[in-house]
Order: sequence, then structure tokens, then C-alpha cells
Amino acid sequence: MLEKNLEESEELLQEKNKRINGLKRANQELEKFKWILDYKLKDLKESIKPSRIQAAELTERIGKMENELIRYFSNVLGTD
Repeated sequence: MLEKNLEESEELLQEKNKRINGLKRANQELEKFKWILDYKLKDLKESIKPSRIQAAELTERIGKMENELIRYFSNVLGTD
């Protein structure tokens, strides 16, 4: 009876060790994906920086052009 319990315990221990090893491998794969996704995210963030700068510059240019247009119409209409 004790030998049977010991064998069952050993089998259970082996199954649990297999499960632990499987989870460790899965965790390693997830870590790889995390690293790849973090790298891609960083790269994407870097790539949108110039767009934000360009958008800010264009917004500033539009503001200047609007002011120029207002001055022009003020002069044309004679309402300084």
C-alpha cells in the first residue's frame, strides 16, 4: 500500500514538473513577444515624433497666414 502511494506520489510529482516546465517555456515565449512588441512600440513612437513636429510647424504657419489675411482684408476694407 505504501509502495503504491509512493509510486502515485512520484507520478504526480513528475506530472507537476512537466507542467511547470511547460509553463516556463510558455513564459519564455511570452517574454520574447513582449520584447518584440516593446521594441516595435518604441520604434512607432519614434516614427510619429517628426509628424507631430511637422503638424506643430504647419499649425504655426496657418496661424501666421490667417493673421496676414486679416491684415490684408483690414487694409482692403480700410478698417485699420
